[in-house]
Amino acid sequence: MRLAKVESVFAAVEDYFGRHGSAGERLSVLGLSLAVKLIKYVSLYILFVGATGADVSPRSLSLFSFGVAGAELSSFLPVQGLAGLGTWEAAFALVASKIGLDLPNPFLTALVIHLVTQVWEYALGLGALWVLSARARGRD
Repeated sequence: MRLAKVESVFAAVEDYFGRHGSAGERLSVLGLSLAVKLIKYVSLYILFVGATGADVSPRSLSLFSFGVAGAELSSFLPVQGLAGLGTWEAAFALVASKIGLDLPNPFLTALVIHLVTQVWEYALGLGALWVLSARARGRD
């Protein structure tokens, strides 16, 4: 029974993109996606500053950005933990130490940042699935 629900959600997504295929609508989706990512990374920087006491400056922002970019590249590693936990933090801590980001415990800082990103992304995904399934139920 659940598999039928999942299939109906995927069918609804496919139907939606079939009906909304114009360039303007796809640009809107791209803009929304970029806005979500911008909000995510700005909020992570605010969390980083709050958790570490780092100064709010272009230098700390650029160092933080390098740390996160290096950690995100850990997704290319052949071995991952559940939700990337462990490898992401190790990569962030390694990059932080190499670029001179002075953190008392870089691994713990990375763990907090990574858990917040995971909660944010899973909540967005579940919310989107809920909206799509509610719309599909409304049409039935």
